[in-house]
Amino acid sequence: YWTLDADVGERYSDNVTYASSSAGKKGDSATLESVSVGARYVVGEYTGVGIAANFKNGSNAKYGGLNVISSGLSLSVSQKLGLGPEAVRLAVYGSGSHEAYVDTSRDSTSYKTGVSVSRWFGETVKAGIGYEYDKREQLYDKESFCIYGTCFNGDVYNAAGNSGILNLDFIVTEKDMLGLSYRHRQGDVTSTDVVTPGAVGASKAYAPDRTFGGLYAYRLGAQTNSLSVAWSRELLRKTSLNLNYTYYNAGADGGLNYNGNIFNLVLSYSM
Repeated sequence: YWTLDADVGERYSDNVTYASSSAGKKGDSATLESVSVGARYVVGEYTGVGIAANFKNGSNAKYGGLNVISSGLSLSVSQKLGLGPEAVRLAVYGSGSHEAYVDTSRDSTSYKTGVSVSRWFGETVKAGIGYEYDKREQLYDKESFCIYGTCFNGDVYNAAGNSGILNLDFIVTEKDMLGLSYRHRQGDVTSTDVVTPGAVGASKAYAPDRTFGGLYAYRLGAQTNSLSVAWSRELLRKTSLNLNYTYYNAGADGGLNYNGNIFNLVLSYSM
């Protein structure tokens, strides 16, 4: 059968630069739209396969260089392990996308693959655990950049990481669901900040950031922990209003730390 998912909403982040200093920390809001069109096939009594084409657009209020159009494909395989509504469910997924930014130095191809295991406990509580690998490859502007007498690679947006994920979902009423999520990610991060010897010394790559004048983007290793709370309210059949809040904190190489808050309000349609 065919599938269609469409979202439109607003996002606000108080640290779109992922900066550790107050001078580098910038806030911005964005309007987001996405459409996913695909098909799902039942290939066995307890096995399903899904494939979809995904399109996304993001328009920022202040920093137009972050405006992005994304297109890609995703594939998922799900398997129910046993009988009954409380049987364990296994899912394996992967996706690839091309992201075109107004600031073309950010243009990238991105990939994700992961596996998750979930189970319902009764009719109101669902718990899940998962692993995800993500990779982003910068397409342009990879030339080296020299500062303080040292030259660095310019591929600041090349990044890869491994994440462990825990989820809890609660059905509160017939139309309301509450979700809690924790993610621990270890891998590369890209931060835009003021120039400091500590940041330069810890960086794997370094380059001027054309979107944020006077600031510089750098790539370094980090461990990031994030907590999310989500509420979903069914408005009409197949239509819901979703509110999500995420707090994240990262400890990076060189003793650098950054944190931020992200708010999402999204109207979703799913068929």
